[in-house]
Amino acid sequence: MSGAAPPLVAKTFLNEQHCVPTELSTRAEYTSATFQLSPPMLRSFYTQDEPRLVYYVDNLRLEDPYDIPPCNGTSRWRQRAGACVAESVIDAVVKQKLVAAIAEGSSEGGEVLDLQLQEACASGSDTSVPIAANVTVDGACWEHSHPDQLNVYDFTWWATAHPGGAAAIKQFAQRGEVALRFPSWHSMKGGQDNSVTGGWEIKHLNFLYLGRLSDVVDFQLLDPSLQSASIAELVGSEPVYTEVFEACGSPGEVANAPAESNRYSMLLTNDGTRPGDSYPMDVPGLPLGAAEAGLTTDDDLDQLFSYNRDRTGTGAGASSDQLGTYPLRQGKNIVWTAVALRAEDQLRQRVAWALCQVFVISDASSMNPNEAEVSKYD
Repeated sequence: MSGAAPPLVAKTFLNEQHCVPTELSTRAEYTSATFQLSPPMLRSFYTQDEPRLVYYVDNLRLEDPYDIPPCNGTSRWRQRAGACVAESVIDAVVKQKLVAAIAEGSSEGGEVLDLQLQEACASGSDTSVPIAANVTVDGACWEHSHPDQLNVYDFTWWATAHPGGAAAIKQFAQRGEVALRFPSWHSMKGGQDNSVTGGWEIKHLNFLYLGRLSDVVDFQLLDPSLQSASIAELVGSEPVYTEVFEACGSPGEVANAPAESNRYSMLLTNDGTRPGDSYPMDVPGLPLGAAEAGLTTDDDLDQLFSYNRDRTGTGAGASSDQLGTYPLRQGKNIVWTAVALRAEDQLRQRVAWALCQVFVISDASSMNPNEAEVSKYD
């Protein structure tokens, strides 16, 4: 039974009332079933019992570092309905070869094509086909586009890490849309600082890639996070079970649901420019949550920023260049207090607290010793 193992928690009189049958499978737990990444199919990922934010990306721009002529390497071409209003000026010989390449590639259908035009451009120069060129082929307008234009990604995890708040990512699905339209005020370049205006170049590496819009993909090869029972049934994929075990968890134990976001702030990307990559549910994020909270002036925003800093950053008095640099001390304190006071396993919590009085640990110490020495809480 490759890739699977039985539950490790033994069945006892304490947990026997909470045991449930668990079907374990191999790594490839579903049979092969192909389906098209069509708009209705993308919508199904959100409307299922376990919603996923699966979108195709639109409005990506051919700006630095993507301002590369189509004759240099692989170029993406997007189909538009109807003939081009004004075709680009292209060398006649090169244009003939370009039209032939598009006609051949589009014969199988699809919204986009990725073409290698070096050979077609050999009779001209590297700029024989200009950036953002368009040409009419069989009554449809094909235009040179960003290399990731109309790619399909799962943005579920990114919604919890997005610097501008989860609402900016969830809004499309909540409106019934399946296209994430990249904001015009976001840069195409960079993005490693995780700032609100950070670019596509680095940030898109955070997204789980499924394929291109209208591509045919195999459900069996999807990331396990996308292989839900409801989608499997929809596309005709059957689960492959190998063995059944009893899993005996703690009373009231539930599974993690990342799509529900975080109850407490936590460090996700160690961004040095913000007090935390995500915020508690009762504290609006910046900047999209500010308007929802009725915060309109600079003083209001500063107050909100300071509140998040003191609650989840390095503590009151931290300077702007320290934010996010050290462990989120107050975030840990919030979680510990809530668990210690409300958890059902109070005996365990009190024993752990007693041990902490023997082995005194300060949350001001460095991260590594801290985590190792309080492992008794795990």
